[in-house]
Amino acid sequence: MPKIIAIANQKGGVGKTTTAVNLGAALAERGRKVLLVDLDPQASLTIALKVDVATLKRTVYDLLSETAGLSEVVSPTQIANMDLAPASIDLASAESELLGEYGREWRLKEALEPTQKAPAESAYNYILLDCPPSLGVLTANALTAASHVLVPLQTDYLALRGAELLFSTLQKIRSRVNPNLSATVLLTMMYARTKHGEEVEETVREKFGDAVHKTVIPASVRAKEAPITGESILTYDSKSPVAKAYRDLAEEIEAYG
Repeated sequence: MPKIIAIANQKGGVGKTTTAVNLGAALAERGRKVLLVDLDPQASLTIALKVDVATLKRTVYDLLSETAGLSEVVSPTQIANMDLAPASIDLASAESELLGEYGREWRLKEALEPTQKAPAESAYNYILLDCPPSLGVLTANALTAASHVLVPLQTDYLALRGAELLFSTLQKIRSRVNPNLSATVLLTMMYARTKHGEEVEETVREKFGDAVHKTVIPASVRAKEAPITGESILTYDSKSPVAKAYRDLAEEIEAYG
């Protein structure tokens, strides 16, 4: 069965989408079959993979509204071994439409059930859920469906305060719907040799201990440029420090189990 990883943080601009694309590409490079699911109405992940949102006929909105199945929504990306379930602005409607629905947190988990029964030759090894910058219904769906949550955390004190709120939410998800949900923290956008970044890293490692990945993702202009081409950093600038970091992260994720 695939390992389902929600990439979540209610703070925007911490590297969720960048991590989804590049971690997915790094896992795919290791020979794993990967599905990316865009749960953000801004569709940043979809756009980063050079999908024309205006031409989409089916999106994750249709999954959550139960008007389409997973096979009708998913399509290949230009990255080998990696597929995408895209988003569009319609997904914003799901937040309000699902509020009054019974069992609303379970919609995504139910929609992903076909991946649990797929033949070995076509099965996904990893499903990465790119969450919106909020703790609403869409993120709740991701945390209910996932077996693990990866929390990108910018090396900044304000971002650290937001992470504490997210971990409080995770405790509620564990107690109510998903008791086996595990979590790790990924430090992102680290500027080398800055006192502030080093202090934040030290604080995060003291607070969260072994839940913090050894890999730290460096700040990179090249990583911001890569989506313009629809590539991951692994092909856009394969020998860069940030490409190495995402390869190291993929190795850690695989070892984590």
